[in-house]
Amino acid sequence: MMIKKLAYALLLAALHSAAQERDAVNAGKPIIISKTLTAYAGEVYLDSIKIDIAKTFLDPDNFKDVRSYKGDQAQIHSGTTGVILITRKKNTKLKSLKDFIAKARSGTIKDVPKVNVVVNGSLIENFEGYFIENSAIKEISVLNNAKKNTDHLHRTTTIVITTKQVKLT
Repeated sequence: MMIKKLAYALLLAALHSAAQERDAVNAGKPIIISKTLTAYAGEVYLDSIKIDIAKTFLDPDNFKDVRSYKGDQAQIHSGTTGVILITRKKNTKLKSLKDFIAKARSGTIKDVPKVNVVVNGSLIENFEGYFIENSAIKEISVLNNAKKNTDHLHRTTTIVITTKQVKLT
């Protein structure tokens, strides 16, 4: 089990790096995975749906299988040699980070004009295109950065989300 988690951790680390450097990934020939799925080097699929792995927070405990499919024309400069397919044990719907924050804003922080979001130590400035698997959430903290005497327009709240991550030790 630990070796499997280590392999997933190494694969996800490589995917996060590769996702940031894939401007010309789709320039190569397609990689045929099945009769219904054709992809290009550097792409990542979650339960057969294309995702941006750099903007998706997944639960490593929910991984059933991770496979790499290589093609003759895979883009070596993309940081990967093929297409990655991740299959989960439970096919739960990913939640938009934008919707997640909107729901939080409708509750106890609805009167705060500015909300910052930090996920795993990184500030997320634009929530568009970010997704999170509910079971990936390990901890959520809401930090009220406003002092009592701060005027309404300058009040800020920070939502800090920590997700499950594969431990390499």
